[in-house]
Amino acid sequence: MSKPYVYQQKAVSVPYHDVVRLDYSNIPFLNDTLIGSVNNVGSFDIYDLSIYASAHNRTAAQIDSVTNRTIPILKSGESTFFWLR
Repeated sequence: MSKPYVYQQKAVSVPYHDVVRLDYSNIPFLNDTLIGSVNNVGSFDIYDLSIYASAHNRTAAQIDSVTNRTIPILKSGESTFFWLR
């Protein structure tokens, strides 16, 4: 039986999608508002970012969802607060 060998090698770029870090509580604040922060941990700016949250019941059926106002630009290394009502 022969041993395997490398016939051809090719470098391929793999996109890195984990560029935002969210910090928030699952417990609503006043008036059922969720408050948190978003941090751009990527090496490039992010444009027109929206934060989306959904609530599910015990059977995993979606019962509600909400999105924030669009964040026009979040520069690399920058953080900002968001609220969802």
